Amino acid sequence: MAKNRLTIQGRIGKDPELKAVGDEAVAEFSLAFTPWSKSKGEGETIWFDVSFWNKNADAVMDFYRKGDLVEVEGVFGYKRHVKDGVEKIYLSILGQSISEVKISKKAKTDEVAPW
Repeated sequence: MAKNRLTIQGRIGKDPELKAVGDEAVAEFSLAFTPWSKSKGEGETIWFDVSFWNKNADAVMDFYRKGDLVEVEGVFGYKRHVKDGVEKIYLSILGQSISEVKISKKAKTDEVAPW
């Protein structure tokens, strides 16, 4: 059985928004992931639409804000949309866990990023 799981670190691009879908709560926010390598430096930023449901949505709303560096684990998805002949692909994550990433002040600046 194939699993479509993703774990990614990035910065929250906007404060999470709480919405209601029927009787369920959904917290949504954008997540910016910028790949980095020692040889090429910083790459182009990739944006994900992230959503957490119910109790996880409440936790997101209580603890996370724009600019926070977080690690999100969840199910990866995408949508294709064509408008005026231009195709856009929207990347999404149905979040299952989230945690804040702490950066040590002692970290060496010349270390290769883990991704």
